[in-house]
Amino acid sequence: MTPTHKTKVALLTAGLAVALFSGCATPKDLSKITPEPFGKTLDGTPVEIYTLRNAMGMTARIMTYGGIVQSLDVPDQKGNFGDVVLGYDTLDGYLTNSPYFGSLIGRYGNRIAKGHFTLDGKTYTLAVNNGSNSLHGGIKGFDKVVWQVVRAEYTAKGAQLELSYTSPDGEEGYPGTLTVTALYTVTPDNGLRLDYTATTDEDTIVNLTQHSYFNLAGHGDILGHVVWLDADQFTPVDSTLIPTGELRSVEKTPFDFRTPATIGSRVKASDDQIKFGGGIDHIQRLGAGNQQPIDQHLVVGHRLAKSREQLLSGVSVRRERGLKLARLIVAETELRLQMLDPSRRPIPVIPRGGAGRRHRA
Repeated sequence: MTPTHKTKVALLTAGLAVALFSGCATPKDLSKITPEPFGKTLDGTPVEIYTLRNAMGMTARIMTYGGIVQSLDVPDQKGNFGDVVLGYDTLDGYLTNSPYFGSLIGRYGNRIAKGHFTLDGKTYTLAVNNGSNSLHGGIKGFDKVVWQVVRAEYTAKGAQLELSYTSPDGEEGYPGTLTVTALYTVTPDNGLRLDYTATTDEDTIVNLTQHSYFNLAGHGDILGHVVWLDADQFTPVDSTLIPTGELRSVEKTPFDFRTPATIGSRVKASDDQIKFGGGIDHIQRLGAGNQQPIDQHLVVGHRLAKSREQLLSGVSVRRERGLKLARLIVAETELRLQMLDPSRRPIPVIPRGGAGRRHRA
């Protein structure tokens, strides 16, 4: 069970459409997308992994188990490639000790209080797997099933892998048969895009997302990463991370990233909401009345910057020798971030080639 990084803490983005910008890389010849074996699940079901690549050399390795993005290799400004997502080198880690690394989440991302919801006058009871709550679809969510491959091919839009899963009526307590497709695309401009579609044969609830943890440095922690986020309100939570129903201003709180700030300066704050989340684990409300495209609302950089424009341009306020230039721009249908404090929310971390021990981050 060996993660691919010596990473101590990582940024999670939900609902994936990311573009990683960096220097140019030497184009590589594109070839047919063919799967490789990646082990078997505990019940003996074979798992495959597909490598999607663009002409710039960016690659994404995606498993049929959980639709997991196992690795995402992108170039820095010098053309050196690094893996910027957390994951394990073998399937065993995902089966036994994974906090949803890189996986497709369903039927319902985030928590449902007390494992109950009411729809059309009927109350449904769900599988409970997070204290008294149901988290990320229950005990066996979409992250723990083997998805079927619909197609894997190069198209005009980029290298694509389309996966499908049919969740039967009553699975984990949810009503209706839900058929889901997830289309991953590695785009020509070094983007990784995920498009979800879902159909159901009766009324149900659904909240699909993707659970990759990013580290733009490829190693170490993300406390020095700089975030600009155009969000003026957030949703406070209770001690079990259920939203209270309040929309609270970010003004004078650790959740205010309207001016770029390092993650470390916020997740260590003495604040009840930060303590509840073990860092930032909250839904953000994008700036009211802002007419910019959604992918202009969040920028994460491995550079110091005083403004969104500096993050986008790669301008550094303080030059540091050997510091990589990498920027992550995220487009989502709804914005929820995790920026975790390793002292409060430990992540399993084992150095590459380690002996399988579990480390506190």
